Amino acid sequence: MKRQFKLKIGTKYETLEIPFENIVEGKIKCEPQCIEDLNTEVKNSLVSMAGNVDTNKLNSDCKVVIVSDDYTRPTPTKKILPGLLNFLANKGVKKEKIDILIGAGVHREMTKQEKVEKFGKEICDNYKIYHHNALEESNLCYLGETKTKIPIYINKIAVEADFLIGIGVVEIHPWAGFAGGPKIICPGVAGKKTINYTHSIPVTHKNVEIGVTLGNPFWESIREAAKMAGLDMVVNVVLDRKERVCAIFSGEAEAAQKRCIEIFKSFNEIVFDEPADIVITTSNPKFQYWGQAAIAGYNADAVIKEGGTRIIVAACPEGFGDSQQEIIFYFDSLRNKWENLDRYWEEKQGIMYDNSRNACAVHRHLRALKKSDMIMVTRGLPTSTPNMKSQKVVGTLDEAIKMVLDKYGKEAKVIVYDMGAMVLPIVSGCTRIVHTQ
Repeated sequence: MKRQFKLKIGTKYETLEIPFENIVEGKIKCEPQCIEDLNTEVKNSLVSMAGNVDTNKLNSDCKVVIVSDDYTRPTPTKKILPGLLNFLANKGVKKEKIDILIGAGVHREMTKQEKVEKFGKEICDNYKIYHHNALEESNLCYLGETKTKIPIYINKIAVEADFLIGIGVVEIHPWAGFAGGPKIICPGVAGKKTINYTHSIPVTHKNVEIGVTLGNPFWESIREAAKMAGLDMVVNVVLDRKERVCAIFSGEAEAAQKRCIEIFKSFNEIVFDEPADIVITTSNPKFQYWGQAAIAGYNADAVIKEGGTRIIVAACPEGFGDSQQEIIFYFDSLRNKWENLDRYWEEKQGIMYDNSRNACAVHRHLRALKKSDMIMVTRGLPTSTPNMKSQKVVGTLDEAIKMVLDKYGKEAKVIVYDMGAMVLPIVSGCTRIVHTQ
């Protein structure tokens, strides 16, 4: 007997049929409560801020910069901005003194239509919106080194602001533990050199793992960078698996992020009694290209048995990446088997960690393959050939199902959940495993 699951793949929901007898969906602590009037909740969050925020700095002469995440994140920025802008106006900040900076890291520039969808037409027509360019050194300020010796270069627009605000979503992140909070600044508006060095940390340091912030050297480094840049406050939201806003906190970056994480875990931490032979999930909301979609793959590593198989259904409309460099790098990396992970890192990290952002993603993918297989179901990537030894790709879920049916049989234990790159799956009684290198 086949069971049907309605899961989000790319920009739409699809009904998938899964023919196994032992399917487990997991448990959550409580059902999410969707916010009906987001504008009111934004206002309330700005009245009762988390942590200490010096709003006395806001006045008619104050230059405000709002840093927002880009098209790769599901943050409902256009629904947050009206309330935030009204708050600033009430503090005396002039409209012409407010700029918006897209914290894109090294992602491609957003199209005009993507900006309208992200910020709303009225905002696009009435405010200056800048795309952060991590490669343009003349647009960066050097702020010194972190305790972990990471050189911090941050966009001048952000550094020169009198009051710096970040907008983002709190969800799982493979290196920082969770997105949101200080991450909007670094790597959001950091220079390429800073991004290179921070993205070497997942390989060169211990305790970098999904769902872990405190004691995580990646998170601690970006927290330090945000303080160096002068981040005054953030507006962070928590979404459920239907991408509805269920919580919003404004305030000091760490304090607001911490409150969001607590809410996030109450309904986005999915608990299973034991690991499964097969895990089936989607890569949403990180579906744009391989480097994003792969996050769902190593997130599922926490609930898969040794020798199991993870099936990740991903749209990947941009294939292997949003730049020619990424496309070439990922395809070349995945052509080989790479039994020795140290050898992979030595060969692919590049001079001064120049390829570390991409290399650490592949390194984590290869590490997960030591424990279990992974099949990516997508039309956006070339299907598996002998030249793709570290990546199995098929065009349909039926093909992937046939492969695991033949291997495990219909009695296999199967875990199914949606939004595999946003939620936090765990096994009951276990915390997320903090791997050491």
